[in-house]
Amino acid sequence: MSDQITIQNSISKTWGIISISGLIISVIFFFALSYSGSPLWIGIFRLLAFIGFAAAVISYLQHREKTKKITLLVDESQIIVQYFIASRKEQEELFERDTVKTIKVKSAPAIWGFFPRNELRKFLITFTDSKNTLSFFKFGGKNLFISTDDAATVQDFLGQYCTVRQS
Repeated sequence: MSDQITIQNSISKTWGIISISGLIISVIFFFALSYSGSPLWIGIFRLLAFIGFAAAVISYLQHREKTKKITLLVDESQIIVQYFIASRKEQEELFERDTVKTIKVKSAPAIWGFFPRNELRKFLITFTDSKNTLSFFKFGGKNLFISTDDAATVQDFLGQYCTVRQS
């Protein structure tokens, strides 16, 4: 017997706004740099133009990320997490059910402060043979954040098979 659910990771539209804003700031300070005569102001405008450009590039890379579909399959002995991009399986993780101690649900960290804090959730897993807490949904070295509704669905689904706590 195998049960499964499918959810999506949450990507904010704020990244696109930050990307465009950073590019505009970069252009404004670049032109201010061009028309400034003082070495002090040239240095300040150059720094601000670089910060704007760096923010534009970093936020564009975040905005460019595609939504991932996450399928959770649970059978008698394993929890299987599959990651799909455009209906193509990219990654699969297997967790033995008897080695899973707890799964915790946390709010998004404070660094994501420009997003509504209670909108995103992160899942953490602890195993019986270790005290380390690892991210449950991780793709390409990045933690994946889940919307509140999908997090409640996952919490109810996994609660049937292992201990899931809200923290």
